[in-house]
Amino acid sequence: ASDVAGYSGLTDEVDFHTFRLLKGVVLSTLLGVGTELSFGESESDLVRALRESAQSSANQSGQKIVQRNLDIQPTIKVRPGWPLRVIVHKDLVLRPYQERRAAR
Repeated sequence: ASDVAGYSGLTDEVDFHTFRLLKGVVLSTLLGVGTELSFGESESDLVRALRESAQSSANQSGQKIVQRNLDIQPTIKVRPGWPLRVIVHKDLVLRPYQERRAAR
């Protein structure tokens, strides 16, 4: 597609999915903070090992969430009625137009 001046591509509103990315960052941070909380000096070896394992798992999950949200490509939203031209390189076979009647 091209614009009315003949330049290829269309430009209008771009959605960078910023809110979705921020949501993933906040979730990752909350998972990390929750597992960082310790029980002080009285923490046993078993509790410490469980906490560190949970921290590692939460960190990996959070990183995957953030990476997935970073991999989302921006979306170009072209509003209805935006003028454009379409260049066709092959013949289009179209059926004759028939007006449809509303079902009763």
